[in-house]
Amino acid sequence: MIKNKIKIINYFIVLIIVIMIISIFSGLKVKAIHTKRILLISSYNYSFPTFQNQIEGVKSQLNSSEVLIDVEFMDFKRFETETNLSNFYNSLKYKLEQLEKYELVIVTDDNALDFAMEYNEELFKDTPIVFLGINNHQKAVNASINPNITGVEECISMFDTIDIATKLNKGAKKIIALSDGTETSRSDLELYYTTKKEFQTYEFTDINLSEMTFEEFYGEIEQINKDDIVLLLSAYTDKLGNDKSFNESLELINESCQAPIYHLWEHGIGEGVLGGKVISHYEQGKRAGKIVNSVLNGESIKNYPLITEENNKYIFDVKKLEENNISMNLLPKNTILINEKISFYENNKKIVNRIIALFIFLSLLIIYLMTNIHIRKKHEKELLNKNEELNDTFQELAISQNELKRQYSKIHKYAYYDNLTGLTNRTSLKIKLRNLTQIKTDYLKQFAVIFLDLDNFKFVNDSYGHSIGDKVLKEIAKELIKLDLGNSSIYRLGGDEFVLILEDYQDTFDLNYKTDKLRKTLDRAIDIEGNKYFITASIGVAIYPQNGKNYSELLKNADAAMYKAKENGKNCSAIYDESINAKLNRNMEIRSELVNAFTYKEFFLNFQPQIDIESGRVYGFEALIRWINPKLGFVSPGEFIEVAEEMGRIVQIGNWVLKESCIFCKKINEKYENKLIISVNVSAVQLMQKDFLENIKNILEKTEVDPKLVAIEITETAVLKNFDLNRAKLEQIKSMGIKVSLDDFGKGYSSLYYLRNLPIDTLKIDKSFIDDIITNDNESTIKDLTESIILIAHKVGLKVIAEGVEMPMQLMKLKEYKCDFMQGYYVSKPIEEKLVCEFLKKFEENKGEYKIWN
Repeated sequence: MIKNKIKIINYFIVLIIVIMIISIFSGLKVKAIHTKRILLISSYNYSFPTFQNQIEGVKSQLNSSEVLIDVEFMDFKRFETETNLSNFYNSLKYKLEQLEKYELVIVTDDNALDFAMEYNEELFKDTPIVFLGINNHQKAVNASINPNITGVEECISMFDTIDIATKLNKGAKKIIALSDGTETSRSDLELYYTTKKEFQTYEFTDINLSEMTFEEFYGEIEQINKDDIVLLLSAYTDKLGNDKSFNESLELINESCQAPIYHLWEHGIGEGVLGGKVISHYEQGKRAGKIVNSVLNGESIKNYPLITEENNKYIFDVKKLEENNISMNLLPKNTILINEKISFYENNKKIVNRIIALFIFLSLLIIYLMTNIHIRKKHEKELLNKNEELNDTFQELAISQNELKRQYSKIHKYAYYDNLTGLTNRTSLKIKLRNLTQIKTDYLKQFAVIFLDLDNFKFVNDSYGHSIGDKVLKEIAKELIKLDLGNSSIYRLGGDEFVLILEDYQDTFDLNYKTDKLRKTLDRAIDIEGNKYFITASIGVAIYPQNGKNYSELLKNADAAMYKAKENGKNCSAIYDESINAKLNRNMEIRSELVNAFTYKEFFLNFQPQIDIESGRVYGFEALIRWINPKLGFVSPGEFIEVAEEMGRIVQIGNWVLKESCIFCKKINEKYENKLIISVNVSAVQLMQKDFLENIKNILEKTEVDPKLVAIEITETAVLKNFDLNRAKLEQIKSMGIKVSLDDFGKGYSSLYYLRNLPIDTLKIDKSFIDDIITNDNESTIKDLTESIILIAHKVGLKVIAEGVEMPMQLMKLKEYKCDFMQGYYVSKPIEEKLVCEFLKKFEENKGEYKIWN
C-alpha cells in the first residue's frame, strides 16, 4: 500500500512539472471558429491616432476566438465631402446585401454615428448599435433615445485642462487654441470659448488652420510667446485642402512652438505634447466593449443606458515638464507620468517576479523530492516489518467519507445561503414558497410575503464604499434575525433587498402591526467604525392566495407594493391591491403614448391669470402644459411628468414649454401696454442640465422676447439637490433679466435660510396654506403662519403670490395680510391661448368683479 502511495505522489510531481513547462513556454493557441460577427464603422482612417486605441479597448472585453470584427473606414477627417459620403454609402450597402446580417454595429466618432442614425432603418434595422467617441452631449442623448442604440459619451475636460495649465504656467496671460475646420474641431473650439468665462484674467484666442496654409499656420505659431499656453485641438487640413497626419502636424508644431503644448486626448503625449486631463480612447473602447460583450451574450441593449460619466485622467510627459522647468509637485494626485526614469526592477517587474517565483517553486520542489526520497526509504524499510494494508485501506475510506460530508455541507451552504449575511437566499425562498403553496389541507392556508427594500442605500455605497455598505447589510441582517414576528423566515434576495415570509398572523390589523414593528426596528442609526448611518426601509406585502398563487406572482406583487410604499414617501409599508397593478399598467400606457406626443403635436399650453391684489389689474400669466392623447384622452401633468422624467424626455418637454411661453409672452405684450409677466415652471432635471443656461439664452435670442417679462418657477426640492450649483445658476438667470419665483413654498423644507440666500424675486405660497386661512377652527396657527410668511418675505424684499385662491373670503384675508398677487379659480381656471385676449377684455370691463371666467 505504501508503494502505491509513493507511485501516486511521483505521478503527481511529474504532472505539476509538465503543467509548469506548458504554461511558461507554450505560445500556441488553438483558434476556434468565429461565431459572432460585428461591423465597426470608423469616422476616420486606419492611421488616425485614435482608431487603434479604440478597437484595442473594445477587443480587450471580447473573446477573440468567438468574435469577428469587420472594419469600414469613412475617412471623413481627410475627405469631408458629400461625394465621399455617397461612395461610402454605396460601398457599404453593396457589402451588406452580399453578407449575412451582422449581430451588432459599433460606430466611432460623430460622422459614423450621424451615418448610422441617418441610414438606421435602411441598413441597420433592428441591429443593436453601440457608439463611442461622441463629444456632443445632445447628439449622444438624441441617439440613445432609440431603444436599439446606446454608447459611451466622450466627455472633454476642457475646463480641467485649462485650469491645470494656468496653475503650471503661472506667468501666462494668454491662452491660444490651435484648430482647423473639421467638425470635431469646430465643436471643441466652441467649448473652448464657452470656458473663457471661467478664466476672466486670461486672453483667449485661436489660430485656425482652415483660414491659412500650413506654412502660414506654422509661421503664426512661431510668434507665440514662450510664457503663453497653447491648447492643441486639431490641425489636419489647411485652407487649400492639404492634409497631414496627426504625428506629422504635431512634429512641425513642436518645432515651431516655444510655449508648452496641452492636449485633450492622450495621443501625442510623449511626442511633443506636455499633457493635460485627457481622454483615453482605449478606456472608452473598454467601456463600450463591455456593453458589446453583454449584448452578444444575450442581454438586451435596452438594459444599458447612455454612459455620460467622465473617465479622464491627468497624464504628463516628464521630459517636457523638465524642459519647461515645471515642478511635478504642482501636478494633481494620481497623475500618470510617462518618460519617467524607473529602476531596472520596475521596468522588468513581471519577468523578475516570474523568475523569482520559478526559482522558489523549483527550490521547494527539490526540497520536497529530497524529503520524499527520505520518506520512501524509510517506508521501504518499514514494509519489511509491517503488513498493515487492510488497516490503511479502512482509514483512507473513513477519511474520504468525512471529506465528502464536508464538501457536501460546503456546497449546500453556497447553494442555499447568502455569503455576506448568512441568511437563506433566493433559492431557499423559491423552495419555501413552492412548499407552502402546495400544502394540501382541509382549509386554504394563508400567509404573507413581505418585500423589504432599504431606502437610499445606494447613497451609502456611493459615498462611503461597498465595504461599509456590506457591513451595514450585515448589521441589518442581525437585527432581522433577532426580531420576533412569530412563525417567520428571512431571506436575502441580493443587494439591499430582503424577503420575510410570515406564516401566522391573525388578521390585517395584526399584519400591519408586525410590518410596522419590522419597519421601526430598522428606523435607527447603525454604528459602523464609529460613524452612524441612518437606514430606513420601504415594505411591500403580498398575501397568499389573494395576491398570488405561486412564487413569481407573490414576489412580483410584493415588489410592486414596495414601490407603492416608496411613492408614498419611503419608510412605510403598503399591501398589494389591484389599484397598484392598474397604476403600473397606466404608467406603461402613458410611456408608450408619450414617445410620439411631440410628433403628433399633442401638447399645448394653458395660461392662468395672476392678479395684482392692490391694483386689481392683471399682473401676468402662469404657463401650464396640457396633453390630450387620442387613446388616453386628457392626461394630467401629475401623471405624465413623472413618467417623462423616468424616460429622459422631461428636458425636451421643459425646453418646449419655455420656448412656447416666450413666443406667447412676446405676442401678448405687443398687443397690451401692461407688460404682462409670463411664468414658466422649470423641473429639477432641467435645472441640473449642463446646457440649461445656454438653452435659456438661445430661446431668448430666437424668440426676441424681453427677459424682464419672463419668470421661471422652481421648487424648493429642486434647488436643494445641489444648492451651491443651483444658486449660481439662478444668479446667472437673474443677470439675464429673468425673474425667479420659489414655487410651492411650505410643502418642502421652507427654510428662512433659503429665502435669505437664494437669488429669488417672488415667493409662491402653496395652496394648502390658502385652503386653511378661512377655517373656523379655534386654532389659528395656519392663519398666523400664512401672515408670518408674507411678512417675512416682505422683510427680505420679496413679492408674494398666493396660489389656489377659490373663495372671496380667502381674497379678503390675503388683502388683510398685504399679499401682493394671487391666482386661482376665483379669478379664472387655466385658459387656452386663443381665449387670453377675450379674458383680458372682459376683466377690464368687470373691474371689481374678480370671478368672471369659470
